[in-house]
Amino acid sequence: MKTTEEILISMLKENTGSHVLDSGGAYGRHWEKNKGKDFENEPTVFLKFSEHGIKATHNLYHWLAKRLEYNEELTNNFHEFADSQENEDKNWMENIEEFTEEIGATNVGTINTYNGEDALSQTIQYTRFELNGNDHIILRIHGGCDIRGGYSTPIIFNEYEFGALFDNARLSMYCERSDVDPNQLELEGFERDNSPHYWDSYNAGYEWEPENGSSLNLEDHEISMDETDKGQGKLYVDEDGDGYCPVCGSRLHAS
Repeated sequence: MKTTEEILISMLKENTGSHVLDSGGAYGRHWEKNKGKDFENEPTVFLKFSEHGIKATHNLYHWLAKRLEYNEELTNNFHEFADSQENEDKNWMENIEEFTEEIGATNVGTINTYNGEDALSQTIQYTRFELNGNDHIILRIHGGCDIRGGYSTPIIFNEYEFGALFDNARLSMYCERSDVDPNQLELEGFERDNSPHYWDSYNAGYEWEPENGSSLNLEDHEISMDETDKGQGKLYVDEDGDGYCPVCGSRLHAS
């Protein structure tokens, strides 16, 4: 049996074709860009700072691999159902709806992450359902350019816990601080100790709220490209696109 990781990689690289409304041109579709990628060795979060702000995106491969487990039996049952003479001319959504009804699934619902705030590197569409007390999803990954088409073949997974995919717009930011700078600037709500500083975003990185209750969000700090501003209340950004904590000046990371 193939592993969850192998299945996810095959879905990310699946040729989902082209659409007349695609605007990306040659090699502009996700599945084309993914062909040569080594997903396992990519970062879990793509993080970039610039003079224009903060860009943080979950790497879809790692994000899904932490939340899902491939279910070979249910996947095979679904494709046998969809390939039957009675259902072979129906589209995927029709077959998904009828399959979940056929097997007696409950709490069935379909979500497309494009329709809300989303911090994933690619759009996904999935149908959640419960069966015999277990949580499952039928997953499709968007591999095209135009959001209306270009989705991968449906595969069924187990969820490690209920609602594991609901936090697709959530991100966390933290600094790698390990010691105390005696000259550290004191900012509202931050204590002068060796604890890392944290911010959380619940809307795909548009706002970063500090965990300690400070009234100043991370994005509200002035961005500076001047290294002398590092740790002086400003969000210093270096030439490589790395950002540094406005409180202590240590490098920022996202998860």
